[in-house]
Amino acid sequence: MLLAVAGLIGSMAATCGAQTLYVTNGGNNTVGQYNLTTGAAIAGFSNPQFVSTPFGVAVGGGDLFVSNLNDTILEYNAKTGARITSFLSPSGLVNPYGMVVSGNDLYVADSGNGTIDEFNATTGAKVTSFTSPSLLNDPVDLVISGGHLYVSNLGGGTIGEYNLSNGQAVAGFTDPSGLNQPAGIALSGNNLYVANSGNSTIEEFNATTGAAITSFVDPTGLDGPVGLAIFGNDLYVSNELNSTIGEYNLSTSAAITTFVSPTGTDEPGYIAISPIPDGGSTLLLLGVSFAGLCMLRRQRLGFLAER
Repeated sequence: MLLAVAGLIGSMAATCGAQTLYVTNGGNNTVGQYNLTTGAAIAGFSNPQFVSTPFGVAVGGGDLFVSNLNDTILEYNAKTGARITSFLSPSGLVNPYGMVVSGNDLYVADSGNGTIDEFNATTGAKVTSFTSPSLLNDPVDLVISGGHLYVSNLGGGTIGEYNLSNGQAVAGFTDPSGLNQPAGIALSGNNLYVANSGNSTIEEFNATTGAAITSFVDPTGLDGPVGLAIFGNDLYVSNELNSTIGEYNLSTSAAITTFVSPTGTDEPGYIAISPIPDGGSTLLLLGVSFAGLCMLRRQRLGFLAER
């Protein structure tokens, strides 16, 4: 048993460097693919077919979903970039932005209609829509945790919270202070991070109470932040105005300079990190997270000396 576990951990550690960061580039109608550790561009998925002003991106089940501001959602094989034709242009979307995959469902922030739309991720069939005039005002991104759906409202300057099972609004986290055109959002534990695009900061809130915790302020690096993604203890931020990807330590808010400006980014929108490879659940049962294992391996290799 221990030998099997050791072998599993060893094989998993060998794949740490393969974690991939996907970036939508609205300026050149591409989806960039980068090595999460080095920031190096990965060939093979740089100019997917039919992409038109891409902004949202989500990964699930080996597939990559891309939302386009021409009211379509495209589905690709996340490794090869091959287009999958079963999920193209779902009806009724108007300016879809952020997306998240949960099980076999794809949730989409339908900013033009002011709704959250749920689709079958395999067939593209629409399941339902979450509507709430009081909480949805230009919704642009969303994240799921513990049966709750959190939504950022760019126009309303608020964060809405919903019960995922019935779509009902949950009171208590609708108007956190300090938000100015909130765009991308991400969760780590019970902390909710928000890309405050209007004043170029990253705001951190308690996801349960909505209480503000702190702000990440980086005048030299944050410039119109829109997309957020978390891996391990690192927060990745896409900056639309200066076409860069910033990396920050979640514990200290300190900027990390190893992944600053990947080649090919042009007005980047949202970003996504490839999910934990097969075997992650086994490691979690043993009390070891794949993200933590990768971070440990990176430390041993000396990549995190600056922390």
